[in-house]
Parts: sequence; structure tokens; C-alpha cells
Amino acid sequence: CIMIFFGLFPIFPMYAVCTAKDGLFTAFLTLIVMELLIYVLKVEDFNPVMFTLASVLMMLMRNNGIYAFVVAMAVIIVCEFVRCHGKKKASETESKTRDSKASEKSIKRLTHTAEGRVYKLLVLTLLSVVLYLGGNYVLTIATQAKADEHQEILTVPIQQLARTYTYSEDVFDPEEIETLHKYLPEDYLITYRFRISDVLKSGFNNAEYDRDRAAFWKLWSRIGAKKPLIYLNAWFGTSYGYWYPDALNNVYEGNQMYTFQYTDSSYFGFETEPPGVRDSKFPVLERFYKNISLRRFQQSIPVISQLFSPGFMWWVCAFVICLILSRGRRKIRMLIPLAPAVFVWMTVLLGPTTLVRYVIILWFIAPIYPVLIKGDTEE
Repeated sequence: CIMIFFGLFPIFPMYAVCTAKDGLFTAFLTLIVMELLIYVLKVEDFNPVMFTLASVLMMLMRNNGIYAFVVAMAVIIVCEFVRCHGKKKASETESKTRDSKASEKSIKRLTHTAEGRVYKLLVLTLLSVVLYLGGNYVLTIATQAKADEHQEILTVPIQQLARTYTYSEDVFDPEEIETLHKYLPEDYLITYRFRISDVLKSGFNNAEYDRDRAAFWKLWSRIGAKKPLIYLNAWFGTSYGYWYPDALNNVYEGNQMYTFQYTDSSYFGFETEPPGVRDSKFPVLERFYKNISLRRFQQSIPVISQLFSPGFMWWVCAFVICLILSRGRRKIRMLIPLAPAVFVWMTVLLGPTTLVRYVIILWFIAPIYPVLIKGDTEE
């Protein structure tokens, strides 16, 4: 059933042939999830090489990978140490009650084994981060890349200031407008769009931000205090597609590409850029994928549309999390494999727009939900 799901559900084959890095990012993230599932269930030996390699490559594919990985693993490791400590105390109490040397030795052995596995996970996490930092540094030097841009991480405040300027310019006094224009020129402020910040943030003055970061954040906080709901709406614009099931994926509406212009939908970037030539041997399948990508097609069909919706897939994941939590403390460790995927989803909420390719992990992990719900990790 899983093979059929991965082979036939359109999202998987579409991204399998897509050269954007998100497919590889998701593949490595899926490997991390599976290794953590093995770690929890102990159905076979946890593979430290696979876990480390997948972690490093996942973080190198997208910048948000490092934030999601570090936070997820920190939460997992802290919870695991707390669990081991609580189990150790409970075991000591039990051994005193039984007053048996044999049972005491057995309990100590099991406790040390559990702690050893957590320490192993901690070491592998630190190793992965070190290798990522080293690899990133080497690649930066080798490609002579520059790391002097901040607009990606400042997408939300940039959108919030631009939306306020667009709809409530009167809240800015002359001095605040002058400060705003130092970071965001007028030519770019007028390009503000509700669902995407790509053009707007490309005009962000990184040099000025490096020179005086405090002025930017003071301006942002003062304007936000005057118009908090506009700030909230600005953030909703670039994130609601990740949590609202009926959101239409059409953030690129009106954008002219090499071979077409986005109109009804921008669900998938259905294009072969020059000098490549599109030459499909399956014209019927080609038309089907094109309709999914550039027409409302599946997004306008009740029920079916939900299977293609990032928002719906998130709520399925959230339901699984709540279901696991409802089964009591002994089942809570089944949340561990989901942690990296959940934190990746949280990072994209602060991103520049809503794109399916940023969260296709929500489809990749769907087949393991029954295992997580039914799994028992009690040692």
C-alpha cells in the first residue's frame, strides 16, 4: 500500500523529477524521521552513520533545516534524559521494595543501557552540527559565496512594515518614513503583495541593516505597537496556506515565466528552463500534471482538494500528535520521530510565502502514522 501511495499519488512523482533542492531536503529529513522511529521502537539497530549523514545533508539543503534540527534534537534529548532519570528513581524505589540484589542489578543494567542510547544520540547530534558547520564553511570558501544577506530571516518584519506602509501610511511620522526608506526603498515598498515577499525583500538594504540594526527593530516595534492587527494580517498572508486547509495555492499569480504565465494556480513549477527541452513520452500524464500545477483542477474538488492541501496535511499530523498524547505517558515517546518534521513546519511559518515544496514532508511521513499511534515503546 505504501509503495502504491508513493508511486501513484501525484505529489511524489512530480517532486521526484523536480530539480529544486526541496526534494532532496525532504528525502534526507525522511531518513532522519525513520532512524528516530527505529531508535524508539528498537525494531533493528539504530544506524548512526545514516542518521549523521542524513542530518548533515538535510541541513545543507535548506537554512531552516539547521534551526529545526537543533531545536528538535534538543527537545528530544532533554526529554529522554528526564525520562531516564525518572525511570532510575522509580527503579531504585522498586528494588528497595523487592529487596533483591538480582533485580537491582537488572534494573541498573537496563537504566545504564537507556542512558547510553541517549548519550549516543547527543554525540551524533553534536557531530552532525559540527560537520554541517564545517561543510558549510568549506562550500562558502570554495564557491566564493557571500553571507551578507538578512532578508530571508527578516521576511515577517519586512512584510509587516510594508503592509502597514501600504494601508496605513499615516501612522508613520516623517522621521519614521525616512528610517523605513533607508532599509526598504519606495520602489520596493510599492511592490508589497499579501501572499509573497520575494520582490519586496529583494530590495532590502543589507548594508544599512549591518550598520544600524537597532534602528530597524525600534521602528518595527513602534509601528507594531500602533497597528498590531496589520502586523498579524501581514504574517497570515505568507503563512495561512500552511494551516488553513482551503487555501488556494496561487502565490505566483501573474508572474511571467519562460514558457507560461501563472494565472489560476501555482501549485507546482511546471516548467523546463532553457536550454532544457520538455519531451514527455506520456502526453496524457503530462497534461494531468500540468492541470494539477497550473489550473485549479484538484484544488476545486471537494474532499479530493484536502489530500493536496498543506493545511489539511498539517491538521492530520496535529490530530495524530493529540491522539498519541491522549494515550498516556507511556506512549508519549512515539512523538520523537515526528519532532524534526513538526519543527520544520514551524520554521516555514516565518518564511516568505506558502509553497507545497517547503512542507512535502507532511505527505512523506503520513504512512507511519498508524505505527506511531499503535506503537508501544515501554522498555
